[in-house]
Amino acid sequence: MSMAESMKEKKSRLDRIHKVQNTLQNMHQELKLHYPKIHNEDILFFAYIYYPVALVDVTMVERTFEDMNAIEAAVLSFLKLGLNAKEIALMTGMHENTVDSVLLFLRGSGQIGDSGLTGIGELSLEKGQRVTDHKVVQQFQLDPVGLRFLRIHDTVNTSKLQRKQSVQEEQALKIDYFDLAERSRLENQLKDQYTEIAWHNKDVLNANVERIEEIVCKEVQYVPACMVGLSGCDTPLVFAYRYDKSNSIKNSKDRLGFKPFAAPPGIVARYELPVDTPDVMEGNSFIQDVKQLFDEATQRKPNPKNIYDRPFYERAIMDELIGKRHLDKEQFLPIENNFRGMGFFFALHEDTVLEVSQGLVYILKEIANEGTCQFVHISLCGRVVNLLPDEAVRARAVAMQKLVNSKLEGDWGKAAKYIKYHVQGIGSDIWNGMLQALEEYTEKDEPM
Repeated sequence: MSMAESMKEKKSRLDRIHKVQNTLQNMHQELKLHYPKIHNEDILFFAYIYYPVALVDVTMVERTFEDMNAIEAAVLSFLKLGLNAKEIALMTGMHENTVDSVLLFLRGSGQIGDSGLTGIGELSLEKGQRVTDHKVVQQFQLDPVGLRFLRIHDTVNTSKLQRKQSVQEEQALKIDYFDLAERSRLENQLKDQYTEIAWHNKDVLNANVERIEEIVCKEVQYVPACMVGLSGCDTPLVFAYRYDKSNSIKNSKDRLGFKPFAAPPGIVARYELPVDTPDVMEGNSFIQDVKQLFDEATQRKPNPKNIYDRPFYERAIMDELIGKRHLDKEQFLPIENNFRGMGFFFALHEDTVLEVSQGLVYILKEIANEGTCQFVHISLCGRVVNLLPDEAVRARAVAMQKLVNSKLEGDWGKAAKYIKYHVQGIGSDIWNGMLQALEEYTEKDEPM
């Protein structure tokens, strides 16, 4: 491989990592935006994963009820009494050819067979309606870990699904349904448990579906998702963007939701997750597979002795917070939290920050809203970094929030750009400089 090709490959890999990192950060923000009951202190683990979505063909029998005319009803009634076509013609005064035509129609619609009335015919006679069963094949998205069909308002946008070839190239965590063994396991589950699966998914199917005859897995694809460890929940939850196709939503921007695939009822209530979030179905592999992936993440935990190594510390943490020379790393103290001892905490003081940047402004925004700041990074394999500000930093953040709201109509993005261009200095000077700059802000000073 030439040097040019090597550089091109390296750039391509860095671009993919940057894209994944942006997606991870967006999902972290989306989680708190969609579910205000979830705060920084509740998020104990947050990892980027690829979650499998199976495309399955479901063969179903749908039952319809239609009006049945008096002639059909009379012929069915006489057939039940054991009369033949000729006898029915004599009893009703109809021409025998007419009776034969009615019998042919009833046979074609499944009302009668060689031995007389079928079960459908008996039901038609009982209901006074023509009952007909139709076999149809429909494709669904299936959560292969939870063995659930995704409802129309929970389906994954097909543009987000990725095939195994592209996902295999990524180093992110994934629930692996690549090989034939996993595919065989899924197909066996669908065969062995399809009755139970059908019952648990009855709210997904059309109301007139009588039964499911077969479920065939056509392909397994993967959607970018996040695995989240929440306080009070022993099992990590998996969230992903879903696309609501229901007619009740008019604005396309409102169609993209961020929902869990499954969650215990107590967690749904505690964090006000969607009330229709399914519980884990007994007998499936959801807990086993998700916990297996979580265990894989914990095994990637970096050695605490190496936490200050430059590549890990600067690239995975420092560059994402404020800047390359912004913090005193001696105050960066990793301590255990109550979720498998994962996560790092950083005490943020005024004299800890060494330089101003746009990143600092966004950190102060989160501190003003939540009292703390949390950030995630793909290199941390699910561990979260928590910034714990002292009272002085909190006071600065709240003061800045008031100025941003009054001077810039709450536009923190504009505030970050303005501060970047107008505030200089290091150490304690930057705090007064940021507040003074916002106090003196006018639109004519706004950077282009």
